[in-house]
Order: sequence, then C-alpha cells, then structure tokens
Amino acid sequence: MGDQGTSDVQDRVIALVRKHAPFPDRPINSETVIQIDLGIEWDDGYELIADFGAEFNCDLSAFDDRYFWDELSISWGMALLPLTPIAWAVMKVTGKGRKVDLTVQDLLNAALSGRWQNPDRSAKFPWERRVSGRKH
Repeated sequence: MGDQGTSDVQDRVIALVRKHAPFPDRPINSETVIQIDLGIEWDDGYELIADFGAEFNCDLSAFDDRYFWDELSISWGMALLPLTPIAWAVMKVTGKGRKVDLTVQDLLNAALSGRWQNPDRSAKFPWERRVSGRKH
C-alpha cells in the first residue's frame, strides 16, 4: 500500500479511536497510548477493538487480555482500596496486574496487515506506565 493509502488508513484508525475516547479533543497520533493518553480502558477498550475488527475486517484471534483490565477486577480493586499498599506489594511479587500499552500504531499495523500481532513490548505495572513519554 502506498503512502497515500497508509495515510488514509491511519486517518480512519484515528477517527475510530477518537469516537471511543472519553476525551476526544486530546491530540492523537501513531504514538498515542490508548489506555493512558486517551483513557480508553476496561469494556470500552474491548468495544473499541471489536469495532476496529469489524471496520477493518481484521483477524483479532491473537488479541488477548494483556491490554485492558476487566470491570470485575476494577470493582474488586475499588473494594480493596484501603489495602492498596498490600495489593501493590502482592502484584509486584506475583507479577499479576501488568498490562501492555496499546498504541494507535499497533492498530494501524493490524489494519494494514489484516491481522492482530501482539507487539514485542513488555507488560508494566500501573506505576511503571508512561503518559506521552513521561513517567508518572
């Protein structure tokens, strides 16, 4: 696909992401992190991915739960909020709770190839994640 075709697909991907973003006025580019920069998480993230697969006729069979928390986990997390220091310690020891940042570029790659490929990127704990290239 030529540069113009890639640009058109990127514009469509960004438009779809913007439609799902709770903060649609934030700038979006290929490096934008879906969860952190735009606040698309939980079921909203899975809805974005389902709409993405339909819009771009993309095979998403390799897409899994490494990107978004489910709402049940968040409900339990909120209930246990007073125990947060203990919960963080348990997460660190067990490795549970890590998620992989999902970028607009990841979606663009899948749209262009027709199938989801998990990026070669390490999962991180919430306190290790970055916003627009800056550590929290």
